[in-house]
Amino acid sequence: MKYLFTNFLLLLFSVGFLYYLLMNHTFLPFDDTGNINVLNVVTTIFLLFFITFTLISIISYFFLLVFKKELTYNQTVKASLKISLIISVGLLIILLLHIYHIVDILLGIPLLIVVLILILVVS
Repeated sequence: MKYLFTNFLLLLFSVGFLYYLLMNHTFLPFDDTGNINVLNVVTTIFLLFFITFTLISIISYFFLLVFKKELTYNQTVKASLKISLIISVGLLIILLLHIYHIVDILLGIPLLIVVLILILVVS
């Protein structure tokens, strides 16, 4: 129960703080001279990472709780954290590659799915 409470609290804090920052008129991705404000962009990406991590963690926890009843509580928590970390880091890498115009998102998502299938099925 502590695991779900912590995840919901982290999700609520991240969504609330990101909403507050996005509604603030001084929180812009560009500064006065037109250069990229790196601090604001990194803060937004960091909060989006935590939001996706906690959402995937909660979803995978419930999925494992329903379909893998033979797992103990600690094994379920570890497996959901592992799955959510792998998927969240993969989505973060695709986002960063898209920002730097290396890989398009429409090409990156299927590549991530193939890599995840290879990682999760082979291991």
